[in-house]
This record gives sequence, structure tokens and C-alpha cells, in this order.
Amino acid sequence: SNANYPWIATYAPGKKPEEVNPELALRTLRDGLTIPARGTVTIPMMSAGTAAFLQGQQVAVLGAGGPARHFKTPPPEVDHYTVALWDSGRSVLYDMQFSPFAVVRSPGSDPRKPYSYNFTHPYNSDIDFTKYREFYPPGEMSPLVQLARNKTLYRPGDNVELTATQRNFKKDKALPGLPHVEITDSNGKTIYSADFGDQIVAETTTSRVWTVPKDAQPGLYKVALSYLGAHETPVGSSSLEIAVNELPSSILVFCPHEDDEHAYAGLIRAAVEARIPIHVIVFTGGDVGACERYYSKPCGPNEAREFGMVRMEETSEALEHIGLARDKLTFLGLPDGGSEEIWFRHQTSSNPFFSVYLAVDHAPYENILKPNLPYARDAVIETVKELITEYKPALIALPHPDERHVDHRTATWFVVKAADEMLKTHNLDPATVIWADMAYGSGGYKPAPYHFEPLKIYLSGEAAALKEEMGWLYQSQDGNINEGMRKTFREIPREEDHLRITDWQEHEGWNE
Repeated sequence: SNANYPWIATYAPGKKPEEVNPELALRTLRDGLTIPARGTVTIPMMSAGTAAFLQGQQVAVLGAGGPARHFKTPPPEVDHYTVALWDSGRSVLYDMQFSPFAVVRSPGSDPRKPYSYNFTHPYNSDIDFTKYREFYPPGEMSPLVQLARNKTLYRPGDNVELTATQRNFKKDKALPGLPHVEITDSNGKTIYSADFGDQIVAETTTSRVWTVPKDAQPGLYKVALSYLGAHETPVGSSSLEIAVNELPSSILVFCPHEDDEHAYAGLIRAAVEARIPIHVIVFTGGDVGACERYYSKPCGPNEAREFGMVRMEETSEALEHIGLARDKLTFLGLPDGGSEEIWFRHQTSSNPFFSVYLAVDHAPYENILKPNLPYARDAVIETVKELITEYKPALIALPHPDERHVDHRTATWFVVKAADEMLKTHNLDPATVIWADMAYGSGGYKPAPYHFEPLKIYLSGEAAALKEEMGWLYQSQDGNINEGMRKTFREIPREEDHLRITDWQEHEGWNE
């Protein structure tokens, strides 16, 4: 197929989940193949399908991917293809390899030269020579007064403090006049305005300027600080964007792979700034996704294990970048792409799943919660129960239960199954809230019967910038491309869309 991982359900817009998108060019090359132990079988050269243009339409074709592009004639692109070996029932994946990169282009003479994922930009025409020169919009940063930007996320009832630094400060030449603060909402309406404090007599001062009303609406607000001279003329001013969110008392985030925590980066940063207890759990080692790219060759078990450690370090650094300490992060070391096999076919530790990529049936990593954790459903669910018991979260944040990727939807199944069992034994607060991240594409299994309630987490510009930069640290997962497509302060999204599963307690066993 066109670089489709076998554990990600194929996507066909407007079709039934089992209907394969023809653009993926899925084709069986040889059926009924018999391979003796330690033997070799050669498949004669044959047509494997027709190359298709995928760049710019990954979302339409694959269900997820890069931004849409609207070319009248698609430019050349670099793709690679997947060859997978299954058992006769197509339930056990024995091996998977990727072809070398190939250039796909239309007949004719398009002068543009495409670049593979190993490069920062797909085309040189994507290189930005202008926007990167301006991050903050004009007026956001004053040449005279600089505001600290390390805390910009608040809850209703929180006190907003500003730390202002006068540049090139001299006591005999301090800014005249009293400092004045004005708070405006996202519609530009002034909701608070007042003078505070005294004339600046120090280079850096910290002052409480506003208390967020307890009934304040979640959203974005602007705090403008100015120093008014004669006739209330501003002689120095600077502004800061803040966001207000309702937050729970404690949070536990479960992620299928390293980098999936990025979906909840705004929530995580808000918890960090509010000093709310929060912990992140990563189920798998992510040891297959782009391993061949990292090593520039097909990966064996040793490479896969080492690559899993690369990805764990990427996530550790990415979460540190948004303020979450390493001791708030836990890895379980499950096999990449194997979660659904564990859920359905390897339910007890006496019959663990064997990962052909890692060549083990237990977690082979040292820097994880339980080294040698069996790749079995009972062991995983018991571990999840222990984590929920230890951290006592008011909110559990999960992937969507209908995700096309088996590791994503099954991560949610593991946690909800554990929560259901804990409810029965009165070891979980029935008021525990569960969120799901917005699905980037559903399929591969029947839809979950849950009811969902949409909700948002608002990000200040500073928090949104941290989230954007966080994406650059996943170098093995196209971090270079994310950095190459960086956005300015005005362009970065200020919202995270999530869903609350309102009836997660009511549908036990639907996915058995």
C-alpha cells in the first residue's frame, strides 16, 4: 500500500469502515504463501498497483496528515510503499518493510524538485523568508516596558500578577506617571480598568493587577499595561494575552505513543501553571513508527528497541519544554501496533502477545514503570488500575475510542475497562470525568456507543507558542517539517477541541 501502517484502518470518505480507499492502492501480491522455518520464498516481479499523489491530500485519502494543497496539476512528490506479511487469517502481522523512496510525478516538465520526510520542507517554495522575522505583532512588545510571560493561563478566581521590567532603567529617568492596567475580552470590550501602585522606582516590579471573577467565561483576555504621563498620554505600554479555563483538581493523561501527548499540551500547560497535580502515561514504546527512517534501513529488534528509547526521550524533552517535570511522566513499554492483538487475543499473562519487531512478549525497556511487563490484557489493565489508584485523578484524558489507529482506540478501551472494574469494587469515584481527544479519523471497528459533549481548552499566545515549539522536538516524527511550517504569534491556534464522554460508565462490554 501507499505507506499505510497495517494497524491503521484504511480510510474511505463517505464509505463504510470496511471499504478500503482505492487511493491507498492496497493489493494482495501473493495469497496462500508457504514459508518453511528459516526458509526463503521469492515472489516474482509483478505490478503492485498505480502510484497516486498523496501530498496535500493526506487527510482526504488517509484520514490524517499534512495541510491540504490545491494544485491544478500536482507537483512531483516523494513517497514510499509498505509490504506486509500476514498469517492466513490476517490476524498476525509477521513482518513489514518499506520500499526505498520513489519520486511520483506526472508526465511533463514540472521544474520543482520534491524532498522526502528527511528534509525540512517538501518543496523549496515552502521556505518562508518573511513571516519568521515577526513573531509578536506590532504593539505587543514595548521598547520601554517588558512583561514576564511565564504565566498566562488562569482559572476563575485566580489573581493575575504582572512582572514589568523597564528597559535601560535609571532611577533618575524612570517612566513618569502611574501604571495603568486595562483588561479586555476576546471581543475587545473593556471589562476592567484601573490605576495601581506607585511610580516605578525599581527596574523590575511585580504587582497584582486583577482577580479573575469566579463567574468569568472561559476564553481569551488581553491585559494592557501602560504608564500615563501628562493629560493621560501613554509614555510606555505593553500587553499580554491570557486565557481562562475551568480546570479539575487533578489530571491523568493516557497516551498511545510518544508524541500523542501533544493533543493535550494546552491542558497540561494549564495544569502546570495552576500547580494542579497532573501525570502523563504513555502506553507503547512507539518503536516501529518511522524506525526505518531514523536508521535509514529496515529495523530489526535491536534497532526497534533503541528507537523506542529515542522516542521516549523526545517525549520527555517535549513535556519539559511546556513545564512538566520528568517525574510526572511514566512509560509502560507496550509494543507499537500491538494493542488490539493484546486486547482481543492475548488476555492473560500466560498467553502474552509476541512482538515480531521487538522479538519479545514482554516490555524490554529499563526506563519504564514495570520492566518485563507481559504483553497481555490482564497485566495492562491491572497496571492502569494501580496508576489510577495512585494518582486519584478527577479527570482522565484519553484518545478517542473510535480512532483508526488500533493503539489509539485500544488505549481508551484499556483505561475505561479498568475504570469500570474499579467502580464495581468501589475503588473509583463515580464522579470521575473522562475526556477524549477529537478523532482525526474513525474506522477499523464498530463505533463506540458513548455520548460526547464538545469542550475547549483556551491557550494564550505564549502557551500556544510553547505547544508549537513542542512539536519541533519530535524529530523522529517529522519535527523538522513542523519547524519548517512554523506559524507566527497571530497564526497559532488558541484552542484545543476535546470531548467529554458523558456516559462512559454505562456501556461495559460493548467492545468485547
